[in-house]
Parts: sequence; structure tokens; C-alpha cells
Amino acid sequence: MLLQRWPYEATVRIQREILEQRAANTTDDTLILLEHDSVFTLGRRNQREQMGSEIDLLRSRGFDVCATDRGGSITYHGPGQVMGYPILRLRDFCSGPKAYVGKLEEVMVRVLEEWGLSGTRVSQWRGVWIGNTETRLQKIA
Repeated sequence: MLLQRWPYEATVRIQREILEQRAANTTDDTLILLEHDSVFTLGRRNQREQMGSEIDLLRSRGFDVCATDRGGSITYHGPGQVMGYPILRLRDFCSGPKAYVGKLEEVMVRVLEEWGLSGTRVSQWRGVWIGNTETRLQKIA
């Protein structure tokens, strides 16, 4: 499903609807691809109490800030970044969320290779990185 650019909170609502349908087995596995309007999302590691003044500053500069139920810290999403939200029966693919994220990282490394880029995984951080440790790693996925 390609939604082009959507506000983050509207996308969350769509994901929840599809998740309910998938759980009821009334739809197939789905991959949503889109861009978001500029937004910072706060994972479970960042609570409003910890980020209060920073959140106010971001909002004063025109950014949306949304709390999420995902893990992690604060993440920026915006125009030009393709976001992918798979909604699937995880046990059909692997043993759990960490294994699935590892599989997604491997897919991204292989896609980058096809585009002539060298992507790498870094054991202490989730994601896919380009560059090298002697210069500077940049997160690409």
C-alpha cells in the first residue's frame, strides 16, 4: 500500500486498522510505504517528563512531536525519507521482533549493494549504516 505523504498520527490509525484486520485474518500481510510530514516520534525510552523543554522547542519551530509505543528513543521522520511499515503475522517469518529487525537490516544491506553502495550493520546499534568508522558512519536505514 503506497500512501505518499501522510501525517504520522493518521498513519498510526491506518496501521491499527490493518493490524486488527490481520489479527482477525480478514486481510493479508501488508507493507505500507510512505513519507511523513516532519515529525519527531518519542519511543518508550523518552517520556514527556524527560523531554519537556526540548519538545516545546521543537513544537515552537513547527515540528509535530508524537509519543509512540515502539521501543527506542527520539526519531525524526520527514519528507524525502521512505518509511516502511510491515503488518504481518511475525511467527510466519521468524522467532520474534529482534530476529525480524535483523532480517530487515540484511535486506537493506543487499538492496544497497545492488545500488552500488556498501551498507553495514553495527552490533551495538540497530539499523544499516554507510561510510566507515575511520571517517563517519551515517545511518541510512
